[in-house]
Amino acid sequence: SDLGARIGLAIFVVWTLAPVAWMVISSLLTPVSLTSLPPDLSPGQFTWMNYQGVLATGQSLLPAMRNSLIVSALTTSIALALGSAAAYAIARLETPGGNRLAVMVLATQMFPGIVIIIPLFIVLSRLGLIDTYAGLVLVYLSFVLPIVIWIMKGFFEAIPPDLERAAAIDGATTWQTFTRVVLPISLPPLFAA
Repeated sequence: SDLGARIGLAIFVVWTLAPVAWMVISSLLTPVSLTSLPPDLSPGQFTWMNYQGVLATGQSLLPAMRNSLIVSALTTSIALALGSAAAYAIARLETPGGNRLAVMVLATQMFPGIVIIIPLFIVLSRLGLIDTYAGLVLVYLSFVLPIVIWIMKGFFEAIPPDLERAAAIDGATTWQTFTRVVLPISLPPLFAA
């Protein structure tokens, strides 16, 4: 049993790390050896030229990394703030049509992104948000926010309502209950989201 578990874990680790190993190997291969069938993995085909090429064009790499960091940080922080508040409202408050709203949030995830790309481009161009951080953040929010809402909604529904009742008895408003009682115990799902 113990040996079977170890073998199963070893297979899982190899299965999980194989794409990472291939990524590292392919980053060190010349384009010709990588595209040949089968790939030529002889020691003479490995080179650092790919990395030298990327680092030589570092002037364009650093701004791109900065832009990615700005957009991802803004998207993540806005999605967590809005998504957790929306999930709490759907899960705990008497929201008219709350279940219908939750289903509509889920329905947005049923469409592939390519389906909305042209309407999204038209909307962004009319709003003057093409080639802006705000445009990118809005686009990413449209895909990320429903996921955050569903992750957080499930967690909020699992929190015992007695905690919120106790806060209400102590005189806390709904917002204070959310920010001072529910959010502090919600750090694990917030990090997961």
